[in-house]
Amino acid sequence: MAKALFFPLLFLIPATLLATWQRGGGSVLALIKGQVGDTGRRVRLRLLDGLSFPLRMAVRYGLGNLLRGSVLVVGIAVAASLLAYGLVAKDAVATMVDKTFKETFVFRYQYLLSEFVTKPAPAEVEPFLLLPMETNKGKTVVQLMGVNPSSRMINIKREDGEKIEVRGLVVSRALAEKLGIEKGERVTLTGKLDGRKLTATVQDVADIRVGSYAFLPREEFTRLFKLPGGSYNGFWAERKPDTVPGKVLAVFDKVEMMDSFAASIQPLYASIVILGTIAVLFSLAIIYVLSNLILQENRFAIGILKILGWRDRDVNYMVLGSNDALFLVGFLVGIPSFNALVDYLMKEAMKDVDFSISLSASPTTWVITFFVLLATWLLGRYLNHRKIAGVYPTEILKEQID
Repeated sequence: MAKALFFPLLFLIPATLLATWQRGGGSVLALIKGQVGDTGRRVRLRLLDGLSFPLRMAVRYGLGNLLRGSVLVVGIAVAASLLAYGLVAKDAVATMVDKTFKETFVFRYQYLLSEFVTKPAPAEVEPFLLLPMETNKGKTVVQLMGVNPSSRMINIKREDGEKIEVRGLVVSRALAEKLGIEKGERVTLTGKLDGRKLTATVQDVADIRVGSYAFLPREEFTRLFKLPGGSYNGFWAERKPDTVPGKVLAVFDKVEMMDSFAASIQPLYASIVILGTIAVLFSLAIIYVLSNLILQENRFAIGILKILGWRDRDVNYMVLGSNDALFLVGFLVGIPSFNALVDYLMKEAMKDVDFSISLSASPTTWVITFFVLLATWLLGRYLNHRKIAGVYPTEILKEQID
């Protein structure tokens, strides 16, 4: 996340140096009079002669500032990508919690026993087997579970919602992304307690995005690890059972687990809010600074236009009107840029955590992003309009005489 917060600096620093270099090429007197970089009037295109004067001037000033226009496009694209990422990540985290703890894990209580038992479990509970394992790709701890193929306490499903009947090794999406494995690939697991190895082909990947889980049928689990038939060392229950078939090692309440997980991701929520705020401030800075540079460079032309009778609104359109089109271009460029940004950030952020976030921007997300940036854009235009209103023809003429 720190990389995401400092990412705008990679854009702001070169843009600032470029703008400083351009303005630093003239004399001090030319800078004071606003005669440096006034490239809008140098563009001569006969194709524009049929357009109205304000539109013709807007196009000429836009073409005369192509380099800054490209900086503006890239800036808006970066801001759109960051803001959309913040909006999508916030919703994705909430969805991830609901899917895992409400749709996948149907049980309320999880009991872990201190040993494997073969005593018949109470009718109201569902037994399972659990062994902590390590993978051959790093030291990731995997919770290998032996479950009933048609379990009623956990809903193991694919991303498309189709239920998975556990017939072989099924891994959670969080584990698959952490190890970089998919359906049909082989993976080796090593027991943390006894060092026994299990090498198997991944039958399927379950849409479980919290926790590094791997599932096997209970019968196959007992056969591979040479355990007595029908044994188990844990069970799930919707309510606390009256009798427990064995010594209890630990009891987990799903509600408490949800509260604990929700508390642990609060810093992530805070980072998302900060990222969205940075995106808005970043876009406002780009809009205001670049537009202000153009206005400062064209103060003399602005004064002349005012002397000729053009209103502040018309002058603003002629000098900065092309930026409106560049804003739309930047937003459209930000849509494909979002995918590249998400791929990078997710790859970096999910390396050392046991959950996976699925990020995809919906049309609603882009609508919200557009209107937030549009509000920022209109604020920048308002500030620039005030700048133009503060340019008085008499002062410009006096500067030229002096």
